[in-house]
Amino acid sequence: MRVSTLVLRLVLLAFAAMLSTPPLPGAPALDGKDVTDRTLDNGLHVIVKSEPATDLVAIGLYVRAGSITEQEWPDGISRFVNELVFDGPKESKAAKIRQQLASLGGRLTSGVTRDFTHAHMAVASPYLQRGLEMLAELVGARTFAPTVVSDVRQALVRQLRAVENSATAIELRMMNLLWGLAFEQHPYGKVLGGTAESIGRITPANASQYYARFYVPNNMSLIVVGDATPGEVAAAAAGTLGRLPRKDIRWRQPAPEPPQTSLRTATIPIPAQRHAFMMAFHGPGIGTHDKRDVCAMDLIYTILGQGERGRLIRALREEKQLAVAADVEFVTRRDPGLFVVTCVAAEDQELAARRAVLQALRRITEEPLKPDELAAAKKLLRDAYAFSNETLMDQTGSMGFYDCIDTYEFAIEYIAEVNKVTAKDVQRTARRYLRLDAYTLVTAQPTTTTDVKKASL
Repeated sequence: MRVSTLVLRLVLLAFAAMLSTPPLPGAPALDGKDVTDRTLDNGLHVIVKSEPATDLVAIGLYVRAGSITEQEWPDGISRFVNELVFDGPKESKAAKIRQQLASLGGRLTSGVTRDFTHAHMAVASPYLQRGLEMLAELVGARTFAPTVVSDVRQALVRQLRAVENSATAIELRMMNLLWGLAFEQHPYGKVLGGTAESIGRITPANASQYYARFYVPNNMSLIVVGDATPGEVAAAAAGTLGRLPRKDIRWRQPAPEPPQTSLRTATIPIPAQRHAFMMAFHGPGIGTHDKRDVCAMDLIYTILGQGERGRLIRALREEKQLAVAADVEFVTRRDPGLFVVTCVAAEDQELAARRAVLQALRRITEEPLKPDELAAAKKLLRDAYAFSNETLMDQTGSMGFYDCIDTYEFAIEYIAEVNKVTAKDVQRTARRYLRLDAYTLVTAQPTTTTDVKKASL
């Protein structure tokens, strides 16, 4: 599930049964009347959705630090600092806090995206205050011993080298290359999570400086969903994370990526006999484009690649039998991101499969959608969104996701905005972004050649 609102479906294994409890029967998954927000004096944005029918709280802490903030830093420093802050090797402060949380029956997960870093915690509601105290300990005025930095660096380098040398990591290698080709100037082109070489260059000074710059309350959002009132959360937050000092972030929004005006290609040699390819088209960003474009692109994603009747999947796998696997991906980001089509072609069918992709994309730019197809796509997207916001942690993820790249309110307004999209909006958006003369193509072929034949219409 890779549509923008589904990318952050984070599940805590220890709380799977309890946190999978859906909201009250008949209530919308993200009903705005149940949500309040306030900004503390130190700049921390606090969002609360009360669900008194549960005995749990799902807590999300979101830091606006990801690939987009790495312009001056080695690739992957966001991941590196996330490991130091929330994971940490044995005997580190992070490891000890995780043990304390486990003793309360709680669990902590964290991760990094191109736009932000997030940590998710689940605890029984009586432990809300203690949970926020732990988060404040993790992100507040930390120093990192050189030995801890060294341990994290060595562990990450080993992991990355194992992946980079693995024959099964073809998709990851293709995706990293795809983003790097598509973004020649914008930091979205950096390798998410870094490489063994870039992580190996990170020093204790790098890590401390990055942490000090971005892990500040006025660059964070706290989202709490569950058995807690806004007043309870505000009081607990003010006494914990609210005590962290506000600081100047000193970060400038990166310049927009110049428009892509031609085909960019690369090939990865692989030992397998299958041919695979990825095509990427620049898509709308929620912070820089009309939100109608974002919703229309989500519908295009749905029409082409979701459900049993997705146009592109059906054409590649059922009608023409050109592919053994195919996927369509679009994740909304703060700045313009990528709309990606991935295909593993049947034997000797790579060029034909690429032509079929281009034909399907051209069709959506040239032929207005019929009312029943648009209605069916909206229903499928609504159902997927409802499912992705079914649990407490899901709702925390959706609101945190959008608060980092726009505003949490869009998570509540999303379905209403999707319902406003017309067939003309879909066609206009497709024409604007799905340019068949200016996309990025990465292929994986059982050869050492770097030549890529063109698949034209």
